[in-house]
Amino acid sequence: MIGWVIALSIFGLIAVLLMSSVKVVLDINDNVFFEIGFLGISLYTFDSKKQKVKEVKPKKIKIEKPKEKSKLVATLKEYAKGKHKKELIEEILEIIKIICVKLKKLLRHIRFKKVYLNLAVATADAAETAILYGRLCSVIYSIVSLLDCAVNFDPKKISVRTDFTSENIKLTLSGVIKLRVWFIVVFALSLTFTVLKIKIGDIKNGRT
Repeated sequence: MIGWVIALSIFGLIAVLLMSSVKVVLDINDNVFFEIGFLGISLYTFDSKKQKVKEVKPKKIKIEKPKEKSKLVATLKEYAKGKHKKELIEEILEIIKIICVKLKKLLRHIRFKKVYLNLAVATADAAETAILYGRLCSVIYSIVSLLDCAVNFDPKKISVRTDFTSENIKLTLSGVIKLRVWFIVVFALSLTFTVLKIKIGDIKNGRT
């Protein structure tokens, strides 16, 4: 009986953790504030207001032995050596493609709250401002079209404009993003299994 109680308690705890959300808070204006939280606990916080410039003290010169490369980096380099550059690029692009497809599915489960973006594009030259404006619009609105499937995301709160009266770019960005741990775990496992499946297929076809 006690064993069942312990098992159910553990199962309940795992269920609560999986159904809880990771919360990301971002606020960029004159200052930058960024926070990642989980279950009301701040896991990481960056606040430019609280950053202090530390005095740089002269350090004693030490002769250090060359550090050994991590096994992961060494393994990746060894793997890359046995590949033709074209094949390696194709593999990287294939993995990026898989990540984009999986990420698009994940976006449907991301919940946005009070997301706001106002970007004023400005430089010292009017022609350069127009070119930069076009490039930024292309990137930002491509991202907006992807995020449009997310929960509570309002494209109307995204604004990009030119400011020919100024020489400095002004950015205001704020919002709260939430995503359940369960969807993060599913995304990571799905991505891993898909990549492994492709690699196993390559091995069977003699393309290692």
